[in-house]
Amino acid sequence: MRESSHLVGHQTTGYSRPIALSSPNAGSEPGAWAYMKKLELDPEIADVVPNASVLTSYDEQHLVTYWRLLDAEAAGADWKEVARIVLHLDPDCDQGRARSAYDGHLARAKWMAKQGYSHLLRIGARK
Repeated sequence: MRESSHLVGHQTTGYSRPIALSSPNAGSEPGAWAYMKKLELDPEIADVVPNASVLTSYDEQHLVTYWRLLDAEAAGADWKEVARIVLHLDPDCDQGRARSAYDGHLARAKWMAKQGYSHLLRIGARK
């Protein structure tokens, strides 16, 4: 299970500078800019992931979690190890819960990679 937050603390990337969404040299105007909020590296996870067709606050909070899951899958990591490290769930104690959370978060991460990112681009274009 997850260590208590008073022992671990919350870490952030510390990035608050603009991130270019398109090449600034693409024309006379710079590309759309998104201002990244400080991303929490290790947020608490829910057992059930949102299933919305739009970006949710949960998605925004868990972008790093999604990236880590996609990286682990690409590297061929064992789902149980990923559940322990990324999701802080122990598959040996509750395999059903751990597997369900892993599958749900990985599916949402894939949605973010294929479709959800476009919502981030629209948010950045409005800023």
